[in-house]
Amino acid sequence: MRYAGRARRTGAAGLMAAGLALAAVVSACAGVPTVPVAAHQRAPAVGPVTQLSQGSCPDGNAEVETASDPTHGYVYAEWIGCHQIGFAASADGGKTWSHEVALPGSAGRSWDPAIVVGPSGAVYAAFMVFNTAGTSGGYYPVVDISRDHGRSFQMTSPGAPRPGDFGDRDFVAVGPHGEIYLTWDYAPVGKEVKIVCFRGGSCGYSNGDLNEVLQKSTDGGRTWSKVIPVAPGFPDSGSVSAPVIVPPAVGR
Repeated sequence: MRYAGRARRTGAAGLMAAGLALAAVVSACAGVPTVPVAAHQRAPAVGPVTQLSQGSCPDGNAEVETASDPTHGYVYAEWIGCHQIGFAASADGGKTWSHEVALPGSAGRSWDPAIVVGPSGAVYAAFMVFNTAGTSGGYYPVVDISRDHGRSFQMTSPGAPRPGDFGDRDFVAVGPHGEIYLTWDYAPVGKEVKIVCFRGGSCGYSNGDLNEVLQKSTDGGRTWSKVIPVAPGFPDSGSVSAPVIVPPAVGR
């Protein structure tokens, strides 16, 4: 959503930057020789820009996430738009796209899309929501699952672990047998979380007991495990943002 460049609280120290270490290989760096492209190698083909969101959206669109299914030739896109989560699919490698649709459960306050294709070709489109309805209202992730290449979706969600909590930045991964792994930022007491935004649109946390947690489903999202802390020190581990992947050999 709007919480890019997050920070975390560590005791009374206040705002601290939380980042991920990324490795990059740049052939043009000083002292690194460039390698000429062989005559038989072809440069990547870049097609024209395609505007997926054709509807009227006065609040604009943001944070597009994509996933591909090379086995079946599909490409999927998920993004924030008009206070909901948009979705579109391409059956020809991105040349043409389906009409945009709003994902089930995303109407209202929703953000932080995350999307992945499982081993069977099913699409798992996740996002965060804030729900004030009932006694179980709070922050939690939603995972919409499509087994027909995005033509229809089944909405699943573990719900809020406790009323009045806080949640942010979900990630989703799928195991070789369809196990769903969901990580997200979680604070048991939402009213203690303070968000500070900076010029340029990036925001961070200046206070709050923040943690990275994981939840797992082995039955297609019908039931979910309780929140499992990823880092030590729960419920105040001071951790944020936990991208998750599942190696192909897991569970074999």
